[in-house]
Amino acid sequence: MIAHTTIMQSAGLDSGMRAVLDDIASWPVITTDPVAAARASPERFLRWSRPAVSVESVEDYEVQGEQRAFRVRVYRPGRLPRPPALYIHGGAWSVGSIELADRLCRRLCSESGRLIASVGYALAPEEPYPAGLDDCVDALAWLDHEHDLIGSDGSAPVVVGESSGANLAAAMCLRARAGTAQPIAALVLICPVLGDDFATESHQRWGGGEFLVSSDLLADFWQMYLAGKGVDPFAAPLRARDLNDFPPATIVIAGCDPLRDDGVNFARGLSAAGGSVELIEAPGLLHGFIYMDGVSEPAARTVDRVFTLTTPDELSED
Repeated sequence: MIAHTTIMQSAGLDSGMRAVLDDIASWPVITTDPVAAARASPERFLRWSRPAVSVESVEDYEVQGEQRAFRVRVYRPGRLPRPPALYIHGGAWSVGSIELADRLCRRLCSESGRLIASVGYALAPEEPYPAGLDDCVDALAWLDHEHDLIGSDGSAPVVVGESSGANLAAAMCLRARAGTAQPIAALVLICPVLGDDFATESHQRWGGGEFLVSSDLLADFWQMYLAGKGVDPFAAPLRARDLNDFPPATIVIAGCDPLRDDGVNFARGLSAAGGSVELIEAPGLLHGFIYMDGVSEPAARTVDRVFTLTTPDELSED
């Protein structure tokens, strides 16, 4: 059974989303490498966000993984040990960063009361699949091994991922189920990319390019991520034969997103396997709306709702 919640708003594309599209239409046309251009100007994607909020402390750590070193940024809501969450940023496996996700992680830390660890995993095309996934799995182990150092209470974390980060989060659950990753307490997937099927209804309706993310661009990023490797369930979790033994999951989908059906189909798979899953639908919003909560009240309301859902039932008192 899927618990299905719709964030109510007027029909059609939200006016804040339309303002974002109009803003993007005024940008100079990128004639060089779009990945390099996006990495060079991350502030472009923050102009529609709400301001950063304060947390108790923020600290960067260098983690030595099995294959490479990478950064983890830890956000603390208070002095006592707190339950943890691991945040996996999006960016089509190639252009996101800890810095880009900083405002989101601060808000998640503040609203959930959890210690947040944001992972700076390896990016394609320099480090294609499975490099980013390996780093996220290593970060999960580090979070468990170093909980005293960073101020976590040592409990299994909630894993929160958005877009391609949601892909990595779901793949981490497959790895945990196979015994090659630490346990995960719960899963939150925001606008997830979970499969490589571009014939879904949402791709046909929203993937033409006029709604921010095109199916053609997504196909290019898939090729960049895989770098010639075949597609297996750890790359595309919707290809998993079954979705048994997943942790409780919350899946958030945007109504005007070509990836909408990825989230719907994954929720159905989890439910068919007997899992606990809530599907939250935000009509009228675009892919990546969590970075647009400063110009759209429905986007802000949805972000607040989702982040509050990660709040533990009982928190230690200061």
